[in-house]
Amino acid sequence: MWATLRAAMTPTPPKLALVDLAVRRGPRTVLERVTFHAGAGEIVAVLGPNGGGKTTLLEAMVGVLPRAHGRIFVGGRSLTTFRACATAFAYMPDEASLPDEVAIDTLLGPERSPLEESLGVTALRGARGSELSRGEAKRVWLVLTLAQERPVVVLDEPFGAFDPLQLDDVLDVVRRRARAGQTVVVTIHQMSTAERIADRVVLLANGSVAAAGALDVLHREYGSPTASADDVFRAVLARTHEAVRAPT
Repeated sequence: MWATLRAAMTPTPPKLALVDLAVRRGPRTVLERVTFHAGAGEIVAVLGPNGGGKTTLLEAMVGVLPRAHGRIFVGGRSLTTFRACATAFAYMPDEASLPDEVAIDTLLGPERSPLEESLGVTALRGARGSELSRGEAKRVWLVLTLAQERPVVVLDEPFGAFDPLQLDDVLDVVRRRARAGQTVVVTIHQMSTAERIADRVVLLANGSVAAAGALDVLHREYGSPTASADDVFRAVLARTHEAVRAPT
């Protein structure tokens, strides 16, 4: 299977590949036949309407949710256990909260890192989890996640808590991690943010991949070179809805 996937998708093995991933909750299929890949140093934005399966996809990738079927490869290695996933992915959930009474100093450890400085977290070391704002807590979580140095970084809605100036700094940090060779998969709510940071996008709708590829390719297929990410998003969803309504 791996040889076929490699030949079909890219001349060299991708850092990350999902093949026919499916997740079910009881009798309901939440994700079905999700397939995409990403190379080392690429940033993949997972987009889609609310309820489209974005968080479920990330949870299944990192092993938090069981897969009904499908395979996940990192560096050519098939990940079949939670332990294998834990060695491959650094994961930041959307709704994760810091322990209220634990000092940020304790969470970060004694060493001050450049990553901590870049995200403005050093000044928070004297606080406890309960004393931080949502944006401050997100920055601490980003430091804790990125510091794990896993091959693939998986971030669920990491950008929504920041004002425009803070967002500039956070996006720069994520780009630098990608340039250092980590693959980043990130769910993003704002299309304009995806346009600023993503090398490629995966657009989910109704639990399936409605479109995937580099933004410039999707612009040509679903709009025009001057179309915004919002325009592409709407065009993909409109085509998906038309396909669902079409008689068989």
